[in-house]
Amino acid sequence: MRHFYNLTWRQNALRNWLNSLKIGNLCFEILIIQKLFICLDRGLFSFVKESQKLYFHTIMTNQPHNNFFITVFSHRQNMVDLITQLLPEVANLIDIDSLEQDDTSYVDEKLNDLYSDIVYNCKNKKGKEIKISLLFEHKSYSVAYPRFQLLDYMLSIFRNNVKNDEELSLVIPIIFYHGETPWKYRSLTSYYKDIDEDFKPFIPDFKYYVIDLTQYSDEDILSLKFGFLINSLIAFKHKNDSDYVKKYAKRIYHSIEAHHSSDYTRIFFKTLTIYLIISTKIKAKDMVQIVETLPKEKQETLKSTYENLIDLGLEQGLEQGLEQGLEQGISIGRKRGEQISRLELVAKALKDDLEVAFISKFLDVPEKVVKLVKKNISNHFQSKDLQIILAGEILLEFDFLDVEDIATFCKLPMDEVARLKVSLQED
Repeated sequence: MRHFYNLTWRQNALRNWLNSLKIGNLCFEILIIQKLFICLDRGLFSFVKESQKLYFHTIMTNQPHNNFFITVFSHRQNMVDLITQLLPEVANLIDIDSLEQDDTSYVDEKLNDLYSDIVYNCKNKKGKEIKISLLFEHKSYSVAYPRFQLLDYMLSIFRNNVKNDEELSLVIPIIFYHGETPWKYRSLTSYYKDIDEDFKPFIPDFKYYVIDLTQYSDEDILSLKFGFLINSLIAFKHKNDSDYVKKYAKRIYHSIEAHHSSDYTRIFFKTLTIYLIISTKIKAKDMVQIVETLPKEKQETLKSTYENLIDLGLEQGLEQGLEQGLEQGISIGRKRGEQISRLELVAKALKDDLEVAFISKFLDVPEKVVKLVKKNISNHFQSKDLQIILAGEILLEFDFLDVEDIATFCKLPMDEVARLKVSLQED
């Protein structure tokens, strides 16, 4: 995770690959980028294999609240802000500077579609070399027996310690809750009626912390230290309320113009906007109108988000204002993204000296196109004739790419590609 901000082409390749995974929303984006960039270091083959595995995991996990939670709190600074501001008791126990995310998933594979977890490891604040695992579980609704699931996670952590011949971790369970009614905290012992004192020692009645957003007003959240945490908590708190989003958009996009421009900033606000559309069922066209009501400097900050919504294929939904149109638009966006990613991966694979036949078969791209990409790379895209021939083949084989996509990839002026497209259509 520490190398996340050093991503260059990897980040773009991974982002495009998400579209090829045919995922309906981008709440997985940061999580997948973080998980896959290490695989890319091992080579294209490892990257594609890991992508496919993550696809089969995420495509079955169509839970926007869980996914947005993971997206937000897989970012270390957001977690630091959450602990220091909303969990001061925990902050007083740990060395916050030693906080580091644990990449291991402690959820049973059979339950991946139901549960999510984020675990951070850290040291004792007194400086002792002791591993403390902070287990964060997300809840958008109340449950009768929360300790059972927490205990499952804790046992998984302990088993992993034993498997790796490690000292057992101290685990502090924490529930992040943003349901409609206040969380009811009960001891496990209270579930037993008239239990004798002699039997109480046999009940695993461990303590856990709860961050209950029903206990925080908007004013409380807005008074927190500047950061993405404010935007995230407001969005979580009003997850099902489209009227709130329309009325109080300025709160949701609080201080976004003050954030330093970075890849994460752009990804975060794109993800935030899409999460709001999904969770509140607000129409994309209404979301655009909301953005237009924000101060001008905030509109500029969100401009790329709007463009990304169009890139995702939401354009038809914006024009038609119908769910059917939205679905069709998303479908087109997925196919376009899949084709863009395949071309970019072809170029990367060729630079890694993989064989043309292997690339063609593995990425399902015609061998003729792969060979033309190779020739253009060898000529540093300086041969106009080769570039035009490549653009022509891409126009024939990749029917969801637009003129700008092809012009960018082939390093040609858009008007030349547009004329080539007209010529091919006439033929």
